[in-house]
Amino acid sequence: MTFSARALFTLLSLSLASCGTLEIQRQNLNPFTLSTDIKGELFTDASSQVAYLADSQFNQQVQFLKVRVQTNVKFNALTPSGPVTLNFYARSSKPESCELFNARYYVCSNEPLGLRVGRVTLSPGESKNIVLEGAALDDAVRKGVGYLGLQLESGRLYATDTLEFNPVVATASL
Repeated sequence: MTFSARALFTLLSLSLASCGTLEIQRQNLNPFTLSTDIKGELFTDASSQVAYLADSQFNQQVQFLKVRVQTNVKFNALTPSGPVTLNFYARSSKPESCELFNARYYVCSNEPLGLRVGRVTLSPGESKNIVLEGAALDDAVRKGVGYLGLQLESGRLYATDTLEFNPVVATASL
């Protein structure tokens, strides 16, 4: 190994050790809107239930160590209400053991905390930048099958409420 190659290798090793991950790919994903008309008892008040979209949101197997999804989420409420706290979950397999509702959502009870990949508190009309990340999201991307779930931790949502996610950017790291 020449001196310059050795120096470059040392610098790269030090920078990896200091930050823990090295971003290798960034991809813009399609913006989307979630309607909270999933199931009356699920989103009327806080619940331990988690609703997953029935179709996989990840359909390509990618072998990265870590994945982060950054997005701006806006809470649109037609009915006056207060702030809500939402938890986001990810699964690397279809939640078939859960109840299928309107062929659009799986509703699961008491999901393990290890599947949680994010949390946000929003007031009606408010937008916030959030980051979704965690072992469950990493596993879903590595397997090429991933389902995103939503849980109302506190507050009250109505069937006419929506959550807009725009822009949505995925970052893969080693």
